[in-house]
Amino acid sequence: MVLKMRMRKLKWILLAIVLGVLVTLGLKQLMKTEGSSKNIELEHRVYTTKIKLRSIAPLIQGFGVAKAKVQWQGLSQIKGSIVYKYDKLSRGAFIKKDTLLLKIDPTPYDLALATAIAHKAEIQTEFDKLSIEKEKLTLALKLEKSNLSLEKREYRRQNSLSKSGTISKSHLEKQQRIFTIQSLKVKDLHAQLQQIPARLNAIKASNSQAESQIQQAELNLTHTKINMPFDGRIEQINVEDGEYCAIGQTLLTAQDHSLMEVEAKVPIYQLQRLSATFSKSAFLSVDKYPNFARLNLPVHVEFHSALRNASWEGWLAGISGQVDLNVGTIGVLVEIPVDLKSNIQLKNKQLPLTSGMFVEVMIQGVAKEHFVIPKKALHGDRLYLVDKNNRLKIQAVDVLFTRGAWVVIGRKGVDVGDVIITTDILPATTGIKVKVMKNLKMQRIRGE
Repeated sequence: MVLKMRMRKLKWILLAIVLGVLVTLGLKQLMKTEGSSKNIELEHRVYTTKIKLRSIAPLIQGFGVAKAKVQWQGLSQIKGSIVYKYDKLSRGAFIKKDTLLLKIDPTPYDLALATAIAHKAEIQTEFDKLSIEKEKLTLALKLEKSNLSLEKREYRRQNSLSKSGTISKSHLEKQQRIFTIQSLKVKDLHAQLQQIPARLNAIKASNSQAESQIQQAELNLTHTKINMPFDGRIEQINVEDGEYCAIGQTLLTAQDHSLMEVEAKVPIYQLQRLSATFSKSAFLSVDKYPNFARLNLPVHVEFHSALRNASWEGWLAGISGQVDLNVGTIGVLVEIPVDLKSNIQLKNKQLPLTSGMFVEVMIQGVAKEHFVIPKKALHGDRLYLVDKNNRLKIQAVDVLFTRGAWVVIGRKGVDVGDVIITTDILPATTGIKVKVMKNLKMQRIRGE
């Protein structure tokens, strides 16, 4: 019994020794494996591309409402009753230029013109009479001055004879009265001639006033006719045949749809990117004021709806002077030409650009050479570069603008042909080992 118990103890002792040896060998083997694993560096598999130099232009986008650039209000510049209305005059009607739309009763203005012409004729008669009177006074003055000279000589002669006692004193006094009366006649005629210039000036002023009245009457007669100033569409009519209109009343409104305008709201930073692509002198006019139309920047305008889309081409016309500080946008003025005749005759199958349409505006700047990378290669504001030793290099870059799937960056810290990583790396640490994988899909596209 005792022997059996000793044998069992011996078995457990041997089993413990064997387990201890196995554990010791296992620990040694694990330590060897860990030691060898320290010499193996982990490689991150990545896809890459290269920085390219391409000619690319910035594209800014904005939204706005289209409207006709030229809008006309037919204001009544005279008062009177409407005696004529064009039979085709209605809202939405397309009317040709110079078509007579409305006519105000011209009777009182014809009468005013006739009165002004008659008044001018009277003034002209007065002018002619005064001219004749001036000639008569001039001749009379000349004659009376001659008589005055004769009477003066006669007075002097008789005065000499009176001193010698040849003639009586009463005879001398009679000659003196004659000389004095003749002098007064000359002075009276001279005074009348001096009044002629003032009277002439008054008549000339009256004549100018009469001519002004004639011109005003003729102008009022032209204002009795309201003509269409351009080929366009009637938007609103505020008067009917037989109604009375007052001065300054809006009779109708029309729009010239041959040239449309959109004030699109774009972010200020996008406009700064656009302006950075051209020189300041490029858009200055002769008088050194900005003229954006000189840049000839192409503009693409699109309209989107659930049933139909449409697009048009235009140009950048200018920048509005208002900035919306709440959203940080500024108005950009875009002009779009419209073939009105084709739209009227239904020759153009495209949807016509109409006032009130909410459209998207895309303005393309001036193309220049820039460093271009795919958008997926940009990690925040950093690039993951692969150096000659296939190790990761992190480089911060300046993002100039984006265009579709491409990003335009500054040239600081990078160069054409630099290898950049297009996949994400976690964690991204400078100096880690990377393994460039071949993109079989891109190779098939390139034919490699």
